[in-house]
Amino acid sequence: MIEEAQNTLLEAIDKIFQKGHKSRYSDSFQRAVLKETEIIKKYLGITEARQANLWAISFGMCVQCNSSIELDMLSNYLDSTILRVFTYGKDFDDLVQKKLLVRQRSARRKRCGESLTNQSFAIPTDVIYSVISNEPLPKRRQSNLSMWEILDEVYTLFEKLDSGYLDDEEFSIEIQRLVSENSTNSTIRTILNYKLSPLETSILLVVMQQFSSGNHYLAWLGLLRSLERESRIQIKVRKEWMSGKSKLQTSGLIRFEEDSQFRNDTSITLTDKGIELFGDDRSLIVELDVPKSKDIILSTSIVEQKLFFNEREKGELDFLSNLLQPNNYNEVVNRLKSNHMKVNFTILFSGQAGTGKTESVYQIARSTGRDIKMVDISKTKSKWFGESEKLIMGVFSSYKKLVASSKLTPILLFNAPDGVLGSRQTGEESSVRQTENAIQTCLLQSLEDFEGILIATTNLPLSIKEFERRFLYKIAFDKPDPNTRSNILRDKMPFLSDDQIYRISESYSLTGGQVANLSKKVILQQILTGKYPDMDEILRLCESEFLVKSSGRNPIGFKVCSVGKNNHNNQYS
Repeated sequence: MIEEAQNTLLEAIDKIFQKGHKSRYSDSFQRAVLKETEIIKKYLGITEARQANLWAISFGMCVQCNSSIELDMLSNYLDSTILRVFTYGKDFDDLVQKKLLVRQRSARRKRCGESLTNQSFAIPTDVIYSVISNEPLPKRRQSNLSMWEILDEVYTLFEKLDSGYLDDEEFSIEIQRLVSENSTNSTIRTILNYKLSPLETSILLVVMQQFSSGNHYLAWLGLLRSLERESRIQIKVRKEWMSGKSKLQTSGLIRFEEDSQFRNDTSITLTDKGIELFGDDRSLIVELDVPKSKDIILSTSIVEQKLFFNEREKGELDFLSNLLQPNNYNEVVNRLKSNHMKVNFTILFSGQAGTGKTESVYQIARSTGRDIKMVDISKTKSKWFGESEKLIMGVFSSYKKLVASSKLTPILLFNAPDGVLGSRQTGEESSVRQTENAIQTCLLQSLEDFEGILIATTNLPLSIKEFERRFLYKIAFDKPDPNTRSNILRDKMPFLSDDQIYRISESYSLTGGQVANLSKKVILQQILTGKYPDMDEILRLCESEFLVKSSGRNPIGFKVCSVGKNNHNNQYS
């Protein structure tokens, strides 16, 4: 029975195809294929007899010629005038809308330009397969799609546009239909709220689809020419975009790639706000572009260390650690947003080397479950004009992507020479001065726009007011007082007596880092000799910690630490 039904359908198509040849689509032809027409109508789910017959003839021509057909070819096949065939235009449009035919740019159409005579149509491959396999027509579900299904549809439509099966107007119509039929989807609903034009909607969806596939930058002019063929409209749109007046730009969804606005190879990409259109799945999108480099320190890799501070520093650090606990942080962030304030926590740790600045960052990260992105600003210096600014912007851009892909907001840790954050250079502009001033300007702007958690550590107090005011919290790390030094000594060298600890802490103004060095030397001597050094030897080792100071070469600049998974032998830095 199934084979009989299949034969009946194919026989109906074949009879209409044969009878239609040289028929001029006459009344006698239509009467001769009434039975077959009904079979085609029922299979296609349509009511118009002429559409059923034109579809069957088109099916036969496409399969026999293994190519698309043009209206002048159909005119020759029917032995009819081209003007008569033009009257079937609405029938072809309906068949295209029902996805029983696809419109295609033919080679002639590309060479000769647009004309009615060389419009080209083809039977979709899946429809041909369904007919030959005696299966129902493929379902064309376009409503109630997920975001990923919508982007898949956008990809399919864009492929058809690129290969010539759709022109720009048809592509736009299909995109608008797709949006309309999925208006309840949360992403589409958000897009509709921006009240974009049809062209802007098409641009946004194509950029989103490409972005989700890992192609984050699209050639702007190429995309525009694909989506809009009229030069007059292209020029108008280009003027809007170059002046920053496109709604996609003013709404903050799409931007030009940095430093490419006026080049021929201009590229566009999604902004952070545009990435938010992916909703809860945005982390799946951006994590592909987050660098998995050595400058990312996982909170789970940080070894717990006991830290001892003077009362003031301890109170300030306890407050900061409490603030960055996930529950407290989320509550503060929500309150700031409700008051239309930026969510930026910029913190400066300043003080002499070895007072515990960097290790404090590690321990705060460990206790709050936040990863650290380590940055050495000195590495952004470049002899090439403008390159340093790009590297700085790259640091902040990379951090934004890391934030988007992280469950908890990570910490951006700056380890950089104080010269970068020092006083601006004046006078004769050398290339070095120009570079440092450019980095300062770029850093100032980046800190102004920053959102997240940034901690900078410096061995010298800040000497420029512009930078000082951009840090919300500033914690000065003093050398430990005698009581704090005693606690550090007791923790690092428990074999010492209270009297020995008291003598050392009162005699030497050791920092935590110096105590860590002292402890390591004592342990090494114990390993080599089998016994701990006596008190005189320990005092000599204490003296050796101040040899650098006596040479007049005090260490300056941001302390650069190399931290691996278990590389925390030095407690303080």
